[in-house]
Amino acid sequence: SNGIYYWHDQATGIFVVQYDSILNAGNNTSNTFQLLLNPADSSVTFQYKYSTAWGDSATIGIESANGSKGLTIPISRIRNGYAVKFRMATQMLYPSGITYDIYGDRRTVFIADTGNNRILRYKLSTDLEQ
Repeated sequence: SNGIYYWHDQATGIFVVQYDSILNAGNNTSNTFQLLLNPADSSVTFQYKYSTAWGDSATIGIESANGSKGLTIPISRIRNGYAVKFRMATQMLYPSGITYDIYGDRRTVFIADTGNNRILRYKLSTDLEQ
């Protein structure tokens, strides 16, 4: 049945808000998902079970209380059964010099922080045809 349910896991401290078959205003689509607030790592996790509204025109995300800062993800990336976790950065990296190389498959990028002798490897994927 549709509704909003709350649960607090005393052992882990995680607070769960479940939205069960909640209708979107104006377009009569339905969503079932959970919001998990984890005090151990200050993370916010959205777990999407089901929606009839996936498309290209909306976003999901988090925002500061005054609305001045936020993070969003295009909803076109989200599918049923998908989860998104937002967490606090534990360390900010400020590279002193960056070089990069794109390899033959055009999906692997190596980024080197030359000032700190670190190599970060990113595997990129895309649905676009080249």
